[in-house]
Amino acid sequence: MNCFRCRVWVAPSESRCPQCGLDLAPFRCLEEIRNDLQRTRRECEVLVGRLNTLQTNVEILDAWARRQPAGSAPAPAMPKETPAAGVPAGPAPDLRPTEPRPASPVAFSALPTADLRVAVPGRGTAPRSLADSQAELRLGQRWLLVVGLVILVLGVGYFLKYSFEQNWIGPAARVSLAYLVGLLGMALGEYFRRRKFDLFGQYLVGGGLAVLYFAAYAAFELYHLIGQPGAFTLMALVTILAGGTALRYDSMGLAVLGLVGGFATPLVLRAQTDNQIGLMVYMTLLNAGVLGLAAFKQWIVLNSLSFVFTWLLFGAWYAEHYSAGKFWPTTLFLNLFFVTYAVVPYLHVLVRATKDRVRGYAITFPNAFIAFGFSYAMIEARFAQEWVAVVSIAYALLFLVMAGLLFARRPNAAQPIVLLVAKCSLFLVITVPLLASRHWISCFWAAQGLALAWAAMRLSDRRLRTAAIAVLALAAVKLVGWDLVMVFEWRGDGFYYEPGFAAQAVERWTTMIVLLGCLYLAAGMVARAAGGTPREASSAGTALRLAFALLLFGFLNLETAAYFHDHVPQARFASISVLWALFSIALMALGFLRKSLVLRVCSLGLFALTVIKVFLRDMVHVSTPYRILSFVGLGLMLIGASYLYHRYKTRLIPPAASSEGG
Repeated sequence: MNCFRCRVWVAPSESRCPQCGLDLAPFRCLEEIRNDLQRTRRECEVLVGRLNTLQTNVEILDAWARRQPAGSAPAPAMPKETPAAGVPAGPAPDLRPTEPRPASPVAFSALPTADLRVAVPGRGTAPRSLADSQAELRLGQRWLLVVGLVILVLGVGYFLKYSFEQNWIGPAARVSLAYLVGLLGMALGEYFRRRKFDLFGQYLVGGGLAVLYFAAYAAFELYHLIGQPGAFTLMALVTILAGGTALRYDSMGLAVLGLVGGFATPLVLRAQTDNQIGLMVYMTLLNAGVLGLAAFKQWIVLNSLSFVFTWLLFGAWYAEHYSAGKFWPTTLFLNLFFVTYAVVPYLHVLVRATKDRVRGYAITFPNAFIAFGFSYAMIEARFAQEWVAVVSIAYALLFLVMAGLLFARRPNAAQPIVLLVAKCSLFLVITVPLLASRHWISCFWAAQGLALAWAAMRLSDRRLRTAAIAVLALAAVKLVGWDLVMVFEWRGDGFYYEPGFAAQAVERWTTMIVLLGCLYLAAGMVARAAGGTPREASSAGTALRLAFALLLFGFLNLETAAYFHDHVPQARFASISVLWALFSIALMALGFLRKSLVLRVCSLGLFALTVIKVFLRDMVHVSTPYRILSFVGLGLMLIGASYLYHRYKTRLIPPAASSEGG
C-alpha cells in the first residue's frame, strides 16, 4: 500500500512509513473496514436481486392462476434471477409448491413469451439486455449532447454572420455577445457539474470554450477589431483556461479541445510576414502546458496529438521561412520541443514516483529522429559535419540520465528503461563515425558493447544482451575486415604490414587490446544476465569467450608473423609453430584450472595441428637452426602438457579409480 501522507509505497510487513514515520495501523484497519463494507454491499445486492425475482414469480403465478380454468394449461416457467452488475449469480430460488394443487396436477412448462407479457398486469415488455441499455444511455447522454453543442456553436456563428449582413448590431456587440454565450456555457457546465451531472457539465464547458475560440477568431479575422498580438493573447488565455479546467475536472476531452484550439490558432491567425520568435514562444508555452499536464495525468492521446501538431507546425514554418541567419533561435526551440516530448511520457512516474505503468513512450522514437534530422541538416549546412556529434552526444546523455532516474524510481519498469538505454546506445553508435575516424571507431563500438552488456546484467534483459553481442560483433568485423587492411595495411600474401611492423604499432595494439578486453569482460556480464533462460545466457557468454580466444590467437599470429618478416625472415614459420605450442599449453593449463573439457580438447587439437605443421612445412621451408628450435620447443611443450595430465589427474579421475589404474 501507499503511505497516506507522502504516497511512498510501504511493504505489508512494515507498520510505519519508512520516509515520514506515519503509523499505518489505523489506515490498514480502515482499509479492512472498507473491504468488508464492499463485500457486504455486494451480498445485499445479490439478496435484493433474489427478492425481486421472487416478487416477479409471485406476480406471474398469481396472474396465471386468475385467468386459467382448472386443469386447462400448464403453469409458466419461472424467469431466472438476474444478478446485480458485477456480482456473480447464485442459485435461483425454487418457488414450486411442495404439494401439487388439486385443480391442476401437472408439471411446470413454459408459456409463449407474448402470452407471458400479456399475463402480467401493469408490466411492460421483458427487460432488455444490459448492453442495449448502456448503448441507449451513451446515445442519450453523450452523442445527443455533442451534436446539440456543435449545432449550438454553428448557430452562434450563423447568428454573427446574419447579424453582420442585416446590420442589427455592431461588430463589437456581436463579438461581445459570442463571448457572453461562451462564458454562459462554461458557467452552466460548472453549475450542472456541482449538481452531480459531471458528464453533462463537462460537455457544456467544452462547448463554451469552443465558442470563446470562435469569438477571438471573429474579432481578428472577420471584424478586424484586434490585431494579431491581441488575438494570440486571447486564444492563449482560452487554451490555459481549457488546460486548467481539464485538470480540475480530470477530463482529457477538455484538454484535447484546448490543445486543438491552441495549435489551430497560428493557422487561423496566420499573417503574411514571418514572426518566428512569437510563433516559437507560443508553441513553447503550449508544450509547457502539455508538460505540466503530463506531471499529473498520463493522457496518451493528448501527448500524441500535441507531438504531431508541434512537429507539423514546426516543419511547415521551416520549409517556408528558415534561413541560415535564423540558425541559433531555430536550434534553441527545436531542442526545446525535442526535450519536451522525450520527457512527457515519463514525467508522471519521474515526478510523482508512483507505481503506475509507464505508457505512451512510443512517440519518443520519432521525436528523437525528427529533431536529429533537422539538427543534422542545419549544422551540416553551417558548420562541419563533426559538430553534429555534439547533438547526438547530448541526446544520448539525456536518454541515459532518464534511464537512470526511471530505474531509481521504478526499477521494475524494464521495458521503458531498456528502450531508453537502447536509444542512448543508438545515438552513441551514430556519434562515433561523426566524431572519430579510422580504427578509433572500433574502439568506441567495443566500449559501447561492453556498456550494453553491463546494462543487460543490471536489468536482466535479453534484448540488451543481444544488442551487446551485435555491437561487439560489429566492432570485431570492422577491425578484422577494414582496419587491419585499410588502416594498418596488412598484406595477407606475405603476412606483413606494408609500412613496417613498428609503424602504427601503438595504435594497432591499443585497438586490439580494447576489443579483446571488452569481449572478455562482456562475456562474464552476458553470462550473468538473467534475461531469458539460464542456458541462453550461458551460451551467449560461451560464444563471446570463443570469439575472444579466436581473435587473440589470430592477432598473436599476425603480430608474430609481421615481426619475424621484418627482422628474422628465416625463423618466421618456426616462430609460428612455437606460438601455437605456447597457446596450446596456455589452453591446457586453463582447462585444468577451470576443469573445462572444452579447453583441454581445443589444446590437444591445436597441439595436433602444430605437430602436423612442424613435420609437413617446417622441415621443408625452415633452415636447420630454426628447425631445431621448432622441434625442441614443440617437444618440450608436449612433455609439459603430459606433465599437466600427470599432475592434475585427480581433477579428471577420482582418487580411488586412479590408484587402481596405476
